[in-house]
Amino acid sequence: MMNLALIIQRFDPAGGGAERSLAQIADHLVRRGHQVTVICGWHNHRPGSIQFPVLTRFKNRPHTALSALELARWARRAAFGGSYDASLSVTTAMPASVLQPRSGTIAESLARNVALRSSATARLLKRCLIGLSPKMQALLHLERRTLADPRVEHIVAISRYVSEQLHRRYRINAERMTCLPNAAQMPALSASDRMLQRQRVRQCFRVPPDAVVYLFAAHNPRLKGSETLLGAFGQVQRDGHERVLLLAGRISYAQQRTAAMLGIRDQVRFIGTTERMSDLYAASDVTVLP
Repeated sequence: MMNLALIIQRFDPAGGGAERSLAQIADHLVRRGHQVTVICGWHNHRPGSIQFPVLTRFKNRPHTALSALELARWARRAAFGGSYDASLSVTTAMPASVLQPRSGTIAESLARNVALRSSATARLLKRCLIGLSPKMQALLHLERRTLADPRVEHIVAISRYVSEQLHRRYRINAERMTCLPNAAQMPALSASDRMLQRQRVRQCFRVPPDAVVYLFAAHNPRLKGSETLLGAFGQVQRDGHERVLLLAGRISYAQQRTAAMLGIRDQVRFIGTTERMSDLYAASDVTVLP
């Protein structure tokens, strides 16, 4: 049996993405007989919903550069303080013996955020705001420090894209990295159970019987292409075929406003965060991720 620490900035298994995946990893490790502790800045999970301890540094979500630096210092001390046999961090802002940057590098994320802007002026303004933001500069500093920390024994990249980021931006050698794509475990269902789920979800969301259902699930909808998807969905709706789009994740008013402007509000179902993704997959015909 090993005593393991899993490190993440925010822990909310219902929120999807790295947070849910980390909870699943912790559950699997516990079932294999290991002792697991999640170390995070703050958490949002239902009492009794998990079977392992969660250590937090803050009661509420912090927003300052100083809190980011304090969280990294606290997590670093916990990870390497001697009480754990090994540790895994899913963010480059906090080190561990194994690093798995689930969102890629912070530097690349900021660059993609700039690229989302539609004009050269807007992109220049965003670069200036990032350069003047104490919190963004603190996170970049922490990322450089983490990737240079000799106690980080190995890095797991979830895609070739992340491997390329690490090599291009920080000169991380291939021998220090393993490319291991994400996986998801779906419940084993019989054909009849899957059809029952499909019918139940479609009835719940008032999906016409002959409609083709598209599913978009994203922790960060805008970064994953929700605006592009809604625009494309608006175009294909003009051919007269029945289609419904399910949007799952942290959906905001921005997506609802865009759907209304495009005239497709009645064809889009805004689901929000959910722990029933397997039901949504059963109900859908196509998954989309622009």
